[in-house]
Amino acid sequence: MQPFLDFYLHQLRTHAEQFPLCRSAFLVYDKDESLLPTLLDELQSAINLFNQYSSDHTLTPFSPYLKNANHLSEILNGKKLPSINELSSFDADSTEKILALFDKFQFIKNMQDPVQLAIAIVPAFYRTALLAMQPYLLEQHAQVASAMEEMFGILALEGKETKIFHAVKHWIVQHKEENFDPRFAEKIQPFLEKGTP
Repeated sequence: MQPFLDFYLHQLRTHAEQFPLCRSAFLVYDKDESLLPTLLDELQSAINLFNQYSSDHTLTPFSPYLKNANHLSEILNGKKLPSINELSSFDADSTEKILALFDKFQFIKNMQDPVQLAIAIVPAFYRTALLAMQPYLLEQHAQVASAMEEMFGILALEGKETKIFHAVKHWIVQHKEENFDPRFAEKIQPFLEKGTP
């Protein structure tokens, strides 16, 4: 995970003027050095779950509710999402594309809680790096971040609540704005009501 981690931190620090709120995320990482490795482990767990799910939709009874994961699975057509380690080599052109795509996320411009921001940008950065490296996903409107959020939701429903899930669960509940299945949002709603452990 180190190459991805190094690239992620280096690029966001180097381009901090482009993403002013992200500066506060660096302070969070600096204060808690175990946070970022934990988040990367969580993200890899979601990637692994998606790859298993993509091969076998009977893995979860919530399969009909996972509209973004199902769509991404169709686009990938049997291919697996790359692990964090596989997204570790970026040339200047790829870096420019990553930053341009990353800039389209509204939450990096208005999410005020620095801890929530520090957590939420990790899967967002993976999604952005993936779309830059595999542009056909972008062309076919793959919702990689939303598919990952559905995987974090499934993990939570299985009793494996993660930091990333608690940072993004409100988006799933806001299903109309964020394009999640309302039935899945209903399953996630109780986690929103009980708050973050």
